[in-house]
Amino acid sequence: MLYKLKINGAIQNVGRGVYTIFSKPVYKPAISEGLKMLYRKIKKKYELDTIISWETKWLNEFMIHQPFHSTIVLELDQDSLESVFYFLRDMGRRDVFLRRGSKSEKQEFEELINSYLSESQNPTIVQRSIARAPAITVDKITVPTLEKMLVDIYSDPILFNAYQGQELSRIFSYAYRRYNINSSYLFNYAARRGKEQALKDFLHEEILP
Repeated sequence: MLYKLKINGAIQNVGRGVYTIFSKPVYKPAISEGLKMLYRKIKKKYELDTIISWETKWLNEFMIHQPFHSTIVLELDQDSLESVFYFLRDMGRRDVFLRRGSKSEKQEFEELINSYLSESQNPTIVQRSIARAPAITVDKITVPTLEKMLVDIYSDPILFNAYQGQELSRIFSYAYRRYNINSSYLFNYAARRGKEQALKDFLHEEILP
């Protein structure tokens, strides 16, 4: 019966074993031709199982103050990071930044963000993917779910420094109002980033009331 109700659109999943009768659309981004071309070139060059790619301008619909630039984020397995980074540089993309993800690199990357990334119009970040990150396929491109994007901007204030403070609360609020948010996806991924309880506290204090 639950399966039939879901197929007919009468109910929606908002978590494992949890449903709502209030229908909201599932988030599906509009992918630019530039990102499609970049994704296809990397897939053609390298036999990678998964590349999760997205652009921070997708968050603009949830914001009042619009950032001056949009960042392309490419998430790959650790062994492919440097190869893809230099491949993009050889293509002539100068605003490409490699983030290996080591603890020793944290301060160096923060300085890079403050010194160069904020001045770039369309920078590209190549960084390590996190296992079992929630993703979907749109136009044959693997992109993050809205739940993953929300967790990422909450968990990574260095890279996503333009989306913190009141802007962060506004993004979450509008996302919850406009789209179906699956709490299982959200909190399972937040747990893998070590932010599950902190995110729950943030939601209960800032968003859900």
